[in-house]
Amino acid sequence: MVAFMAEFRAAYGNDIQLERVWMTAGGTDMVLNGSIHMTEPYYIYESLHDGALKKWSHKFSCIVMGYEQQFFSKRRAKVITDAVTSDAQCAAALKTCEDKRLMSRITSWEELNSKIESGGNVKMGFLSQANFLSVQSMLSTKVEPVIFLSTGQLYEAVVNGSVRAALISGVPDRTNFTVFSTDVISPRAFQTMPGDRSVDLLRALDAVIARTHNAGELLAAATANPPFQAVEVHTCRADNPGAVPFPAASTATGLLKDVLDSKNLRVLASGTPGNYPNWAQDGNYQATPMTGF
Repeated sequence: MVAFMAEFRAAYGNDIQLERVWMTAGGTDMVLNGSIHMTEPYYIYESLHDGALKKWSHKFSCIVMGYEQQFFSKRRAKVITDAVTSDAQCAAALKTCEDKRLMSRITSWEELNSKIESGGNVKMGFLSQANFLSVQSMLSTKVEPVIFLSTGQLYEAVVNGSVRAALISGVPDRTNFTVFSTDVISPRAFQTMPGDRSVDLLRALDAVIARTHNAGELLAAATANPPFQAVEVHTCRADNPGAVPFPAASTATGLLKDVLDSKNLRVLASGTPGNYPNWAQDGNYQATPMTGF
C-alpha cells in the first residue's frame, strides 16, 4: 500500500490519507453501501457473498498480484540409534531410514490425494473457508477441512498429526515442513461497491496498478520481505501507463469525489483495533511503522 499511496497522492495530492477500517464482521456490507471505499487486495474468485459469486455483487480493479498457494506436510525426522556396531552397519541403517522417510513423505498434491484415498487421517488445515474452497476441486472428496485461527495453530496441527497437511496463501516454513505447490494461482484485487458511484474510483485504482506494475513495485516489495513470494498477474496492460489515465479531480464523481473531498481513503482491513494481526513477512500490523509486504 506504500507504493499504491505514492501513486495515488502523486495524482491527487499529498494530503490524501489512508485509513484502514479494522473489522472482522460487517465490513463487506459497508463496502457495498460505499461507507468504506474499498477493500485491500483480496480474493476475488474463490470467495462468495451471500452464497453467490463475489463477481456478481462487487466490482474489481485490475489484478494487483497473485499468490501461488502452497500445501505443506510434516517433515519426517530421520532417527538413528546406537544399536549398530560398525560404520558399515550405521551407513546401511541410515540409508534404510532415509528410504522409508522418502516413501512416506508427501511432495505433491497428487501424492496427498493418494494418501488420503488410501485411508487414515483425512483432515486438512486451512486458515479460512475461502482458502479451502480455492483448492477444493483438486482435492479428494474425502478431505475434511479444519479451520484454524492462526498460522501458528496450523503449524502445530501439522506437527502433532491432527491434520495430514495444510494450506496457506504464501510461503510456509520450509525448514520444518515439506512444501509443495497447489499449482493454483490465486489472484487478488481491490474491491468496491457496484454501480455508477464506483466508476471513477475503479479507474483511479487501475491507473495506480498499471503504474506500480510498470515500475516493478511488486518485485521490489517481495524482495524486501523474504521469504514472501508473489506472482505477477496482469489483467491490465502495464507497458504504457499513459494509456490508463487517472480521472480528473475536477470532474470526479461518486466514491472518488468523496475521497478527494474528505482527503481520506477508507480501506477495509481484517482485524480489530488494538489487536492488529501479525502475518510476519506478509504484513505485521503490530509494528510501528507497519512492516511486511
